[in-house]
Amino acid sequence: MRPRLVLFFLSPRLIDCDSYLPVAMEMKAQLPDLDIRFVTFSRENYDDVRSNPTLAAGLARCGTLAWVGGEGPGGRLRRSLRRIRKFAELAASLIRRPGAMLFHGRQYVERPYRALFWLNRMLGGRGFVLARIRMVDEGHHPHRLSEFEVMGSRRLSWLDRLRGRESDGLVHYHDRQEMYLRSLAKFGRTDWPRRAKVGLPSALPSWRALIAEAVETERQALAAAGRNVDEIYSFFSAKGYSSTHLRTPESAQRTFDNVVRSLTTLRPRATILLRPHPLALREPWFKAALEAIGNPNVVLSYAHPEVMVALSRRALVNNPTNILFTTPFGRFIDCSDYRPSHYEQVGEASLAEGYGVVFVNPARDDFAQRLEWALGEEPWQDVAVFAKRERLSRDNPPSIAEMLNWFEASMPNADPIPSGISNAASSPGQRP
Repeated sequence: MRPRLVLFFLSPRLIDCDSYLPVAMEMKAQLPDLDIRFVTFSRENYDDVRSNPTLAAGLARCGTLAWVGGEGPGGRLRRSLRRIRKFAELAASLIRRPGAMLFHGRQYVERPYRALFWLNRMLGGRGFVLARIRMVDEGHHPHRLSEFEVMGSRRLSWLDRLRGRESDGLVHYHDRQEMYLRSLAKFGRTDWPRRAKVGLPSALPSWRALIAEAVETERQALAAAGRNVDEIYSFFSAKGYSSTHLRTPESAQRTFDNVVRSLTTLRPRATILLRPHPLALREPWFKAALEAIGNPNVVLSYAHPEVMVALSRRALVNNPTNILFTTPFGRFIDCSDYRPSHYEQVGEASLAEGYGVVFVNPARDDFAQRLEWALGEEPWQDVAVFAKRERLSRDNPPSIAEMLNWFEASMPNADPIPSGISNAASSPGQRP
């Protein structure tokens, strides 16, 4: 019997691949005969995934990436015909390979996913919702919370009611994302036929092995370039727009300059890996600030964020970002210039307090002294600094065993999944 076909549908955002790829790699490690394919309808996302060294390496280990679209030479008619042809090829692959498994970030209610879901289902396959977001609910910026409010479920058409379901189950990551999962009611039914939890995808063994190899490759490249690899720090800097949700309209710009100058003064021999937000690279203030600093030890890096964190003694941010909550290791210093309302609600602390994060207020006159304190060992001896991250890992161990078990139960005519599969890993814990 031919290997079972597995399709992961990616949205135009790179975040899908960051969440889905570790799951796909673990599936391939446990079931080597699977034919795994990632599908995107966005040419930009297709190019972004292929140009990211870590994502491309992970993809090469488990499957392929296909772009289904019409962009290219020719007029509108030619582009439309090209898009139709590629979609027909995708549908034909389901017909040739009955019993396929589909993964999509929402219920299968929109075109073209609805057609593919029901075609596949008529052929004995199944389609599952795989959560796009790994973030814990408390990590979402307060100004974004309204996005998760559900004023009412999507109104079902007579055809929806006749078909009876819009997915065959939900795969999510942990028990700290119920607000996000409830918000899926905006797109369709949430009375899931079944649910499976896989833990943080970045803690799955196959992904951890990939990151470990990428870290050594990056370390060797830095050493070959004459960089100090014995003392490395990373700085994930925000785009200018992030200031609209911080204390002042220039908060991102001012804290960028403050952090870089203070860090290079306190650690003059260290290598500083700088990872700006992609939009910041096109902003005039960023280019001017980087040129004004003019320090050769500050190196622009496009390595995967987890690779940078693993290389670094500390990772610094100047805007609360999802890597604070979804990276299962590392020591982070949050230098965000929060609004006064943030301090009124949580005190002088990071939004990510408890996830391996120490907060240093960039608006304080003694910022440099507090940063020196955070670069040292004292604050990291407090177990509360890691408490929430440890709890998240402990309560949600990384394992795809449950997910694979009910795949087998839902598709009795497909190739059987070997019994006894288990890949629960030990808790990643805190990292020096």
